[in-house]
Amino acid sequence: MLKVISTVLFIFLCSQFSQGQVANINSSIKVIGSEAFYMHEILEGQEIEMISEAYGADIPAILASNPKIRTGIKPGMILKVPFAVGSAERMSKIPPPDTSRANSPIQEAVRLLQDEATKQQVSETKTKVDESPGETELAQLAALSQSISEGLSALTELKSVIEETPTEKEADAKPTVSSEPYMAEAKGGIGDFLDQFATSYLGKNDTCSSLTLKEYFIIRLNEQGQITNVKDERTETNENSMYLNPEEVKGHLLIANEEVLKNKILPLGLHYQARRISYSLKVKKTRLRVFNDPLYVEHMAQESKHNTLLRQYAIDNGISGKCDATIVETKRFVSFQNAFEYNPFGLTDTLILVKDSAYVERMFSP
Repeated sequence: MLKVISTVLFIFLCSQFSQGQVANINSSIKVIGSEAFYMHEILEGQEIEMISEAYGADIPAILASNPKIRTGIKPGMILKVPFAVGSAERMSKIPPPDTSRANSPIQEAVRLLQDEATKQQVSETKTKVDESPGETELAQLAALSQSISEGLSALTELKSVIEETPTEKEADAKPTVSSEPYMAEAKGGIGDFLDQFATSYLGKNDTCSSLTLKEYFIIRLNEQGQITNVKDERTETNENSMYLNPEEVKGHLLIANEEVLKNKILPLGLHYQARRISYSLKVKKTRLRVFNDPLYVEHMAQESKHNTLLRQYAIDNGISGKCDATIVETKRFVSFQNAFEYNPFGLTDTLILVKDSAYVERMFSP
């Protein structure tokens, strides 16, 4: 009996050495992200080729999953071995490691003798034991993979729905397209509205040297080219001025002759720039003298636009001699923005109601 045990022990030790020292195969599967791996601890003397053959995995796949090992491996490193159908079939036949206690060589020899004594019984049930657990694990892994794929697909669809679904605040503010005509009284053109707003703003702010209006709304036009609905799209990030009340924009006529834009929802930019230019003057019969500083006086060019405006204002109001005057220069335009986007770098599709003007705001004796 001792001779038999010794022989079996020798065979066992030889078999362990002949396995290329990959005796620590880990058949447990770990899912990382959406991929499945076997987590293998590299032992002394083990090479990638041995591990690849032991798990039935391709070397390129192992290298792709473990970029750090391209410069070499060393004992103690944890290697991610990608799951594959071939490796699953092989791993299904390997029992999970018994971590309760480690058998000594003698105990392993005894176990081998016991296995030899029951070989016939194991042989009869081998097919069932081999097929059932393997098929079960493969089915579970396939179901897990399918579940992950479906989950990712569902998350993508949910993200799309969330992005497309307005919040309660957005839903309330979103303009609705109605077939009913806008019944409010027309307020005149939007260009005139901007001119009036700028004049009123500057009149209330005497010390203000300039005004920059940059507003952005989503609007709806009716069949008459009148603004019926307004959705506020202004943001501080886009440097919008936020001077206008959206309700005050409603009712104004935007376009009268562009049939293609009527009954449409459009992204609208309202722009207005104004700056004050002050003069110290002496109004004479034939020309104006400008005092730029106490020691320098010059005549204003006869052909200049400001000279024409100031002289006409002085004539109309009977002003002569020394006086102070202020001219306001303005630039106005309305834009249809590209793809409902308006920012300092946005694209403008069309400009309408473009107007550059200047007028004398005041002229008085100091």
